[in-house]
Amino acid sequence: MNEKQAEREALTTAAEVAAFIDRKADDYANRFGFGVAGTLSFGSQVKMDHYTSLTELAEEIRALAAPSAGAPQHNRRITPGLYRVNWKSGGSSLCAIGMASNGNNWIAPANWVEPATIADLEANGTWADAAGLERLVSASPADQVEDAKRLDFLDGLNHRLNEHYGTVYGWELILSPNIVRLMNGPGGRGHLAAIDLNDSKARGAKSCRAAIDAAMSASKEPK
Repeated sequence: MNEKQAEREALTTAAEVAAFIDRKADDYANRFGFGVAGTLSFGSQVKMDHYTSLTELAEEIRALAAPSAGAPQHNRRITPGLYRVNWKSGGSSLCAIGMASNGNNWIAPANWVEPATIADLEANGTWADAAGLERLVSASPADQVEDAKRLDFLDGLNHRLNEHYGTVYGWELILSPNIVRLMNGPGGRGHLAAIDLNDSKARGAKSCRAAIDAAMSASKEPK
């Protein structure tokens, strides 16, 4: 996981999202801005408008997270994270969804002018147009860590087995109408019982992650 991915996955609260946008605004100002009589200037209205829109978005997200006596949210609470919202009327929106201190969700779609609360979208009928949510990144880094531990455990067992027997076994995820199996050994697809400790030929992926990725990619190929 690179630094940018880790930063995105750490955005679990409105304050963190707002701080992230503030950093983007500061980076933009440092890159394109300059001081004129103690005032930040960009020498271009377009650049100034972009910088202003970032700072205003950060403040709007903070405001959404502030305690409010507004209408309660009727739909189930959504786990904070990055999502794709598919709309019944067509199209989709990539968005961050967070949770305010009162338990209501806020949503900040990338293709909207400004963020909003789910409660407000319920009140004006917009949320009724939502056909479904697809979570892109879990809001909890702990979930990612636990999944990594599980896969590291499998790869560690395979590595120690190869060291002990002098083999170079790899991984293969076998998918068929009758079988779903993550196999470790020298056999190719269809040879489910081909594990032989005297066979040290390298077959399959070195990482169980790579085997899973390959199967996911193959499942998307046209038949």
